[in-house]
Amino acid sequence: MLLNSLNCFISKLHDNVADSLSAGGCTMMFDGLMAALQEMLTHGGVLRLCGVTMTPRVILMTDGKPTDSAGEEEAKKKVLGAAIAFGPAGFKEVGLPFSVPIACVGCGDCDIALLQAIAKLTNGMYVVVGNIAELSTFFRRQVLLIRFAAKFASDMEMLRSQLALAAFLAELGEAVESAELVCQTTE
Repeated sequence: MLLNSLNCFISKLHDNVADSLSAGGCTMMFDGLMAALQEMLTHGGVLRLCGVTMTPRVILMTDGKPTDSAGEEEAKKKVLGAAIAFGPAGFKEVGLPFSVPIACVGCGDCDIALLQAIAKLTNGMYVVVGNIAELSTFFRRQVLLIRFAAKFASDMEMLRSQLALAAFLAELGEAVESAELVCQTTE
């Protein structure tokens, strides 16, 4: 199953890069966002997972400020323009069927204000992580979010019931196990 493979991939990625990450060099955010947009357009702007068609998410991870040959301020303008293309104000103009939220992950000397602006423009979110454990937690939560969306995308009544149950259990001090969010639908 794709999500199980993704979990295994994240574990292997963590093991292979945890000690080798370092800040430095150029941060080509605009180029990365344009590559993500092109990839989405190539696949019709949707993600098919567990037999459910969903809006994809973009994760923008950076340890710095956007840079290119035009300088930092011009690079920021280009990045914000690209973010608009993903969000409610621009998705139709670029050919996407839905707006696509961008989850921004910053670390090191990142431009927090820029990440917040990108998240706001796209109805996404931002987080700043200080270490590999926090980064792993962020990606784990993204996988759980995708599983949750895939499980309940076609049954909103079940979703409301599940949310009510989770809220009730939380009030009692009980944690809801992540296994409850595992996608069980088959294609």
